[in-house]
Amino acid sequence: MRVYFAAICVFCLISLSHAAAADDDAYKKGVAAYIAGNSDEAMLQLYKAHTANPDDNKTKLLLAEVYIDQASKAMASGDYVAASKYVHEADKLKVMDDKVIRLRESLKTLSEKTPEKTPEKTPEPKKPTATVKKPVKKTAVTPQPRVSAAKAPERAASEPIIIRERIIERFSPSADWKKTTFIGIIFLAFITAIALIFFKLYLNERAKESVFLEEKLASEKRIQRELDALKESAAQVKAELAEEKMKAALAVSHNRKNSEKNKKDEKIDIVLKKMEDSLDSVRSQRDRAREAEKPAFTTKTSTIQLTDFLPEYTDIPLDASSLSEMLGRASGNSARLNLLWALGNKTELKAVDTLKEHLDKAKGEEYREILKSLKKIALRPDTAQTVKTAVENIFSAQRRKGIII
Repeated sequence: MRVYFAAICVFCLISLSHAAAADDDAYKKGVAAYIAGNSDEAMLQLYKAHTANPDDNKTKLLLAEVYIDQASKAMASGDYVAASKYVHEADKLKVMDDKVIRLRESLKTLSEKTPEKTPEKTPEPKKPTATVKKPVKKTAVTPQPRVSAAKAPERAASEPIIIRERIIERFSPSADWKKTTFIGIIFLAFITAIALIFFKLYLNERAKESVFLEEKLASEKRIQRELDALKESAAQVKAELAEEKMKAALAVSHNRKNSEKNKKDEKIDIVLKKMEDSLDSVRSQRDRAREAEKPAFTTKTSTIQLTDFLPEYTDIPLDASSLSEMLGRASGNSARLNLLWALGNKTELKAVDTLKEHLDKAKGEEYREILKSLKKIALRPDTAQTVKTAVENIFSAQRRKGIII
């Protein structure tokens, strides 16, 4: 693009220089003809220069001066039509308004003072004589038909001036065109060399830019690959850290649960031991009481209390909910039997529900211990009626299955 722009600028400069040279040549020729007194040639050359460059003030001034001189000559010769045309052309240039106004007033005055020609008597025809042709100087004005002096300004304003160009053959020496041609060739070679240099520089810049863009693209791709690899490694490390953290949390949770379970098992073992000790003491006292009794036969009747036939009850320090929770965690057979026996000493509905829940899954000795505990709850005098009803419902269900209670 820079090369094309430089070529266009050079072409415009060459064109402007040629046009300026042509305008200057026409102006110089017009000035030389005006100084030499050849108004027709001066008007022709200055008109060319003004047509090529209408904004040149010096050309306008000199052309207006030539038009005014031509108008003055035409007025002096009595050709008011040509004078009006020259005045009109000078007025269009708008550079010498005062002179044009004075000349127009003079033309109007002269046209008004010119007397009209009276018709004369035609003379008698004479014998034709031999006519001698006189050389007539060519003018820039075309021959116009004769009109009255009163109508001359109006017609002059409406008709343009027709300038005829005279062809003058001039023989320039051969050295001039050769010199001009040589200078033109040198100038063209110089411009071509400059254009080639600019074009070469443009190609080099494009090549450098292309190489730079390729290197930049390769660098960006490499950096992107490295970033992707770093992202993958960071994600992998993050996943490993999360997995290790999860394992550590699981280990801590497992250890905490184990410690809590061990503590609870220790508490259960302590309670069960206390219950076993209490049960052993009760059984030993009962055995000693039976041994102390002496059997005897008598025919006397005595009243026997109903409470003598009821099972023995032991006061358990734990409530039915705690015993139910301990039974759910207990795994040993002995511990489970002791807990079932302890539930039989309770009169709450929670104890009955717990025994009913374990009755469906119990077998053997555990099953028999549950039935004994339910029977103890039902036979206890201070048991509520709702609890006794619940126990009776359980026994009824077992009887329907064919079990004798």
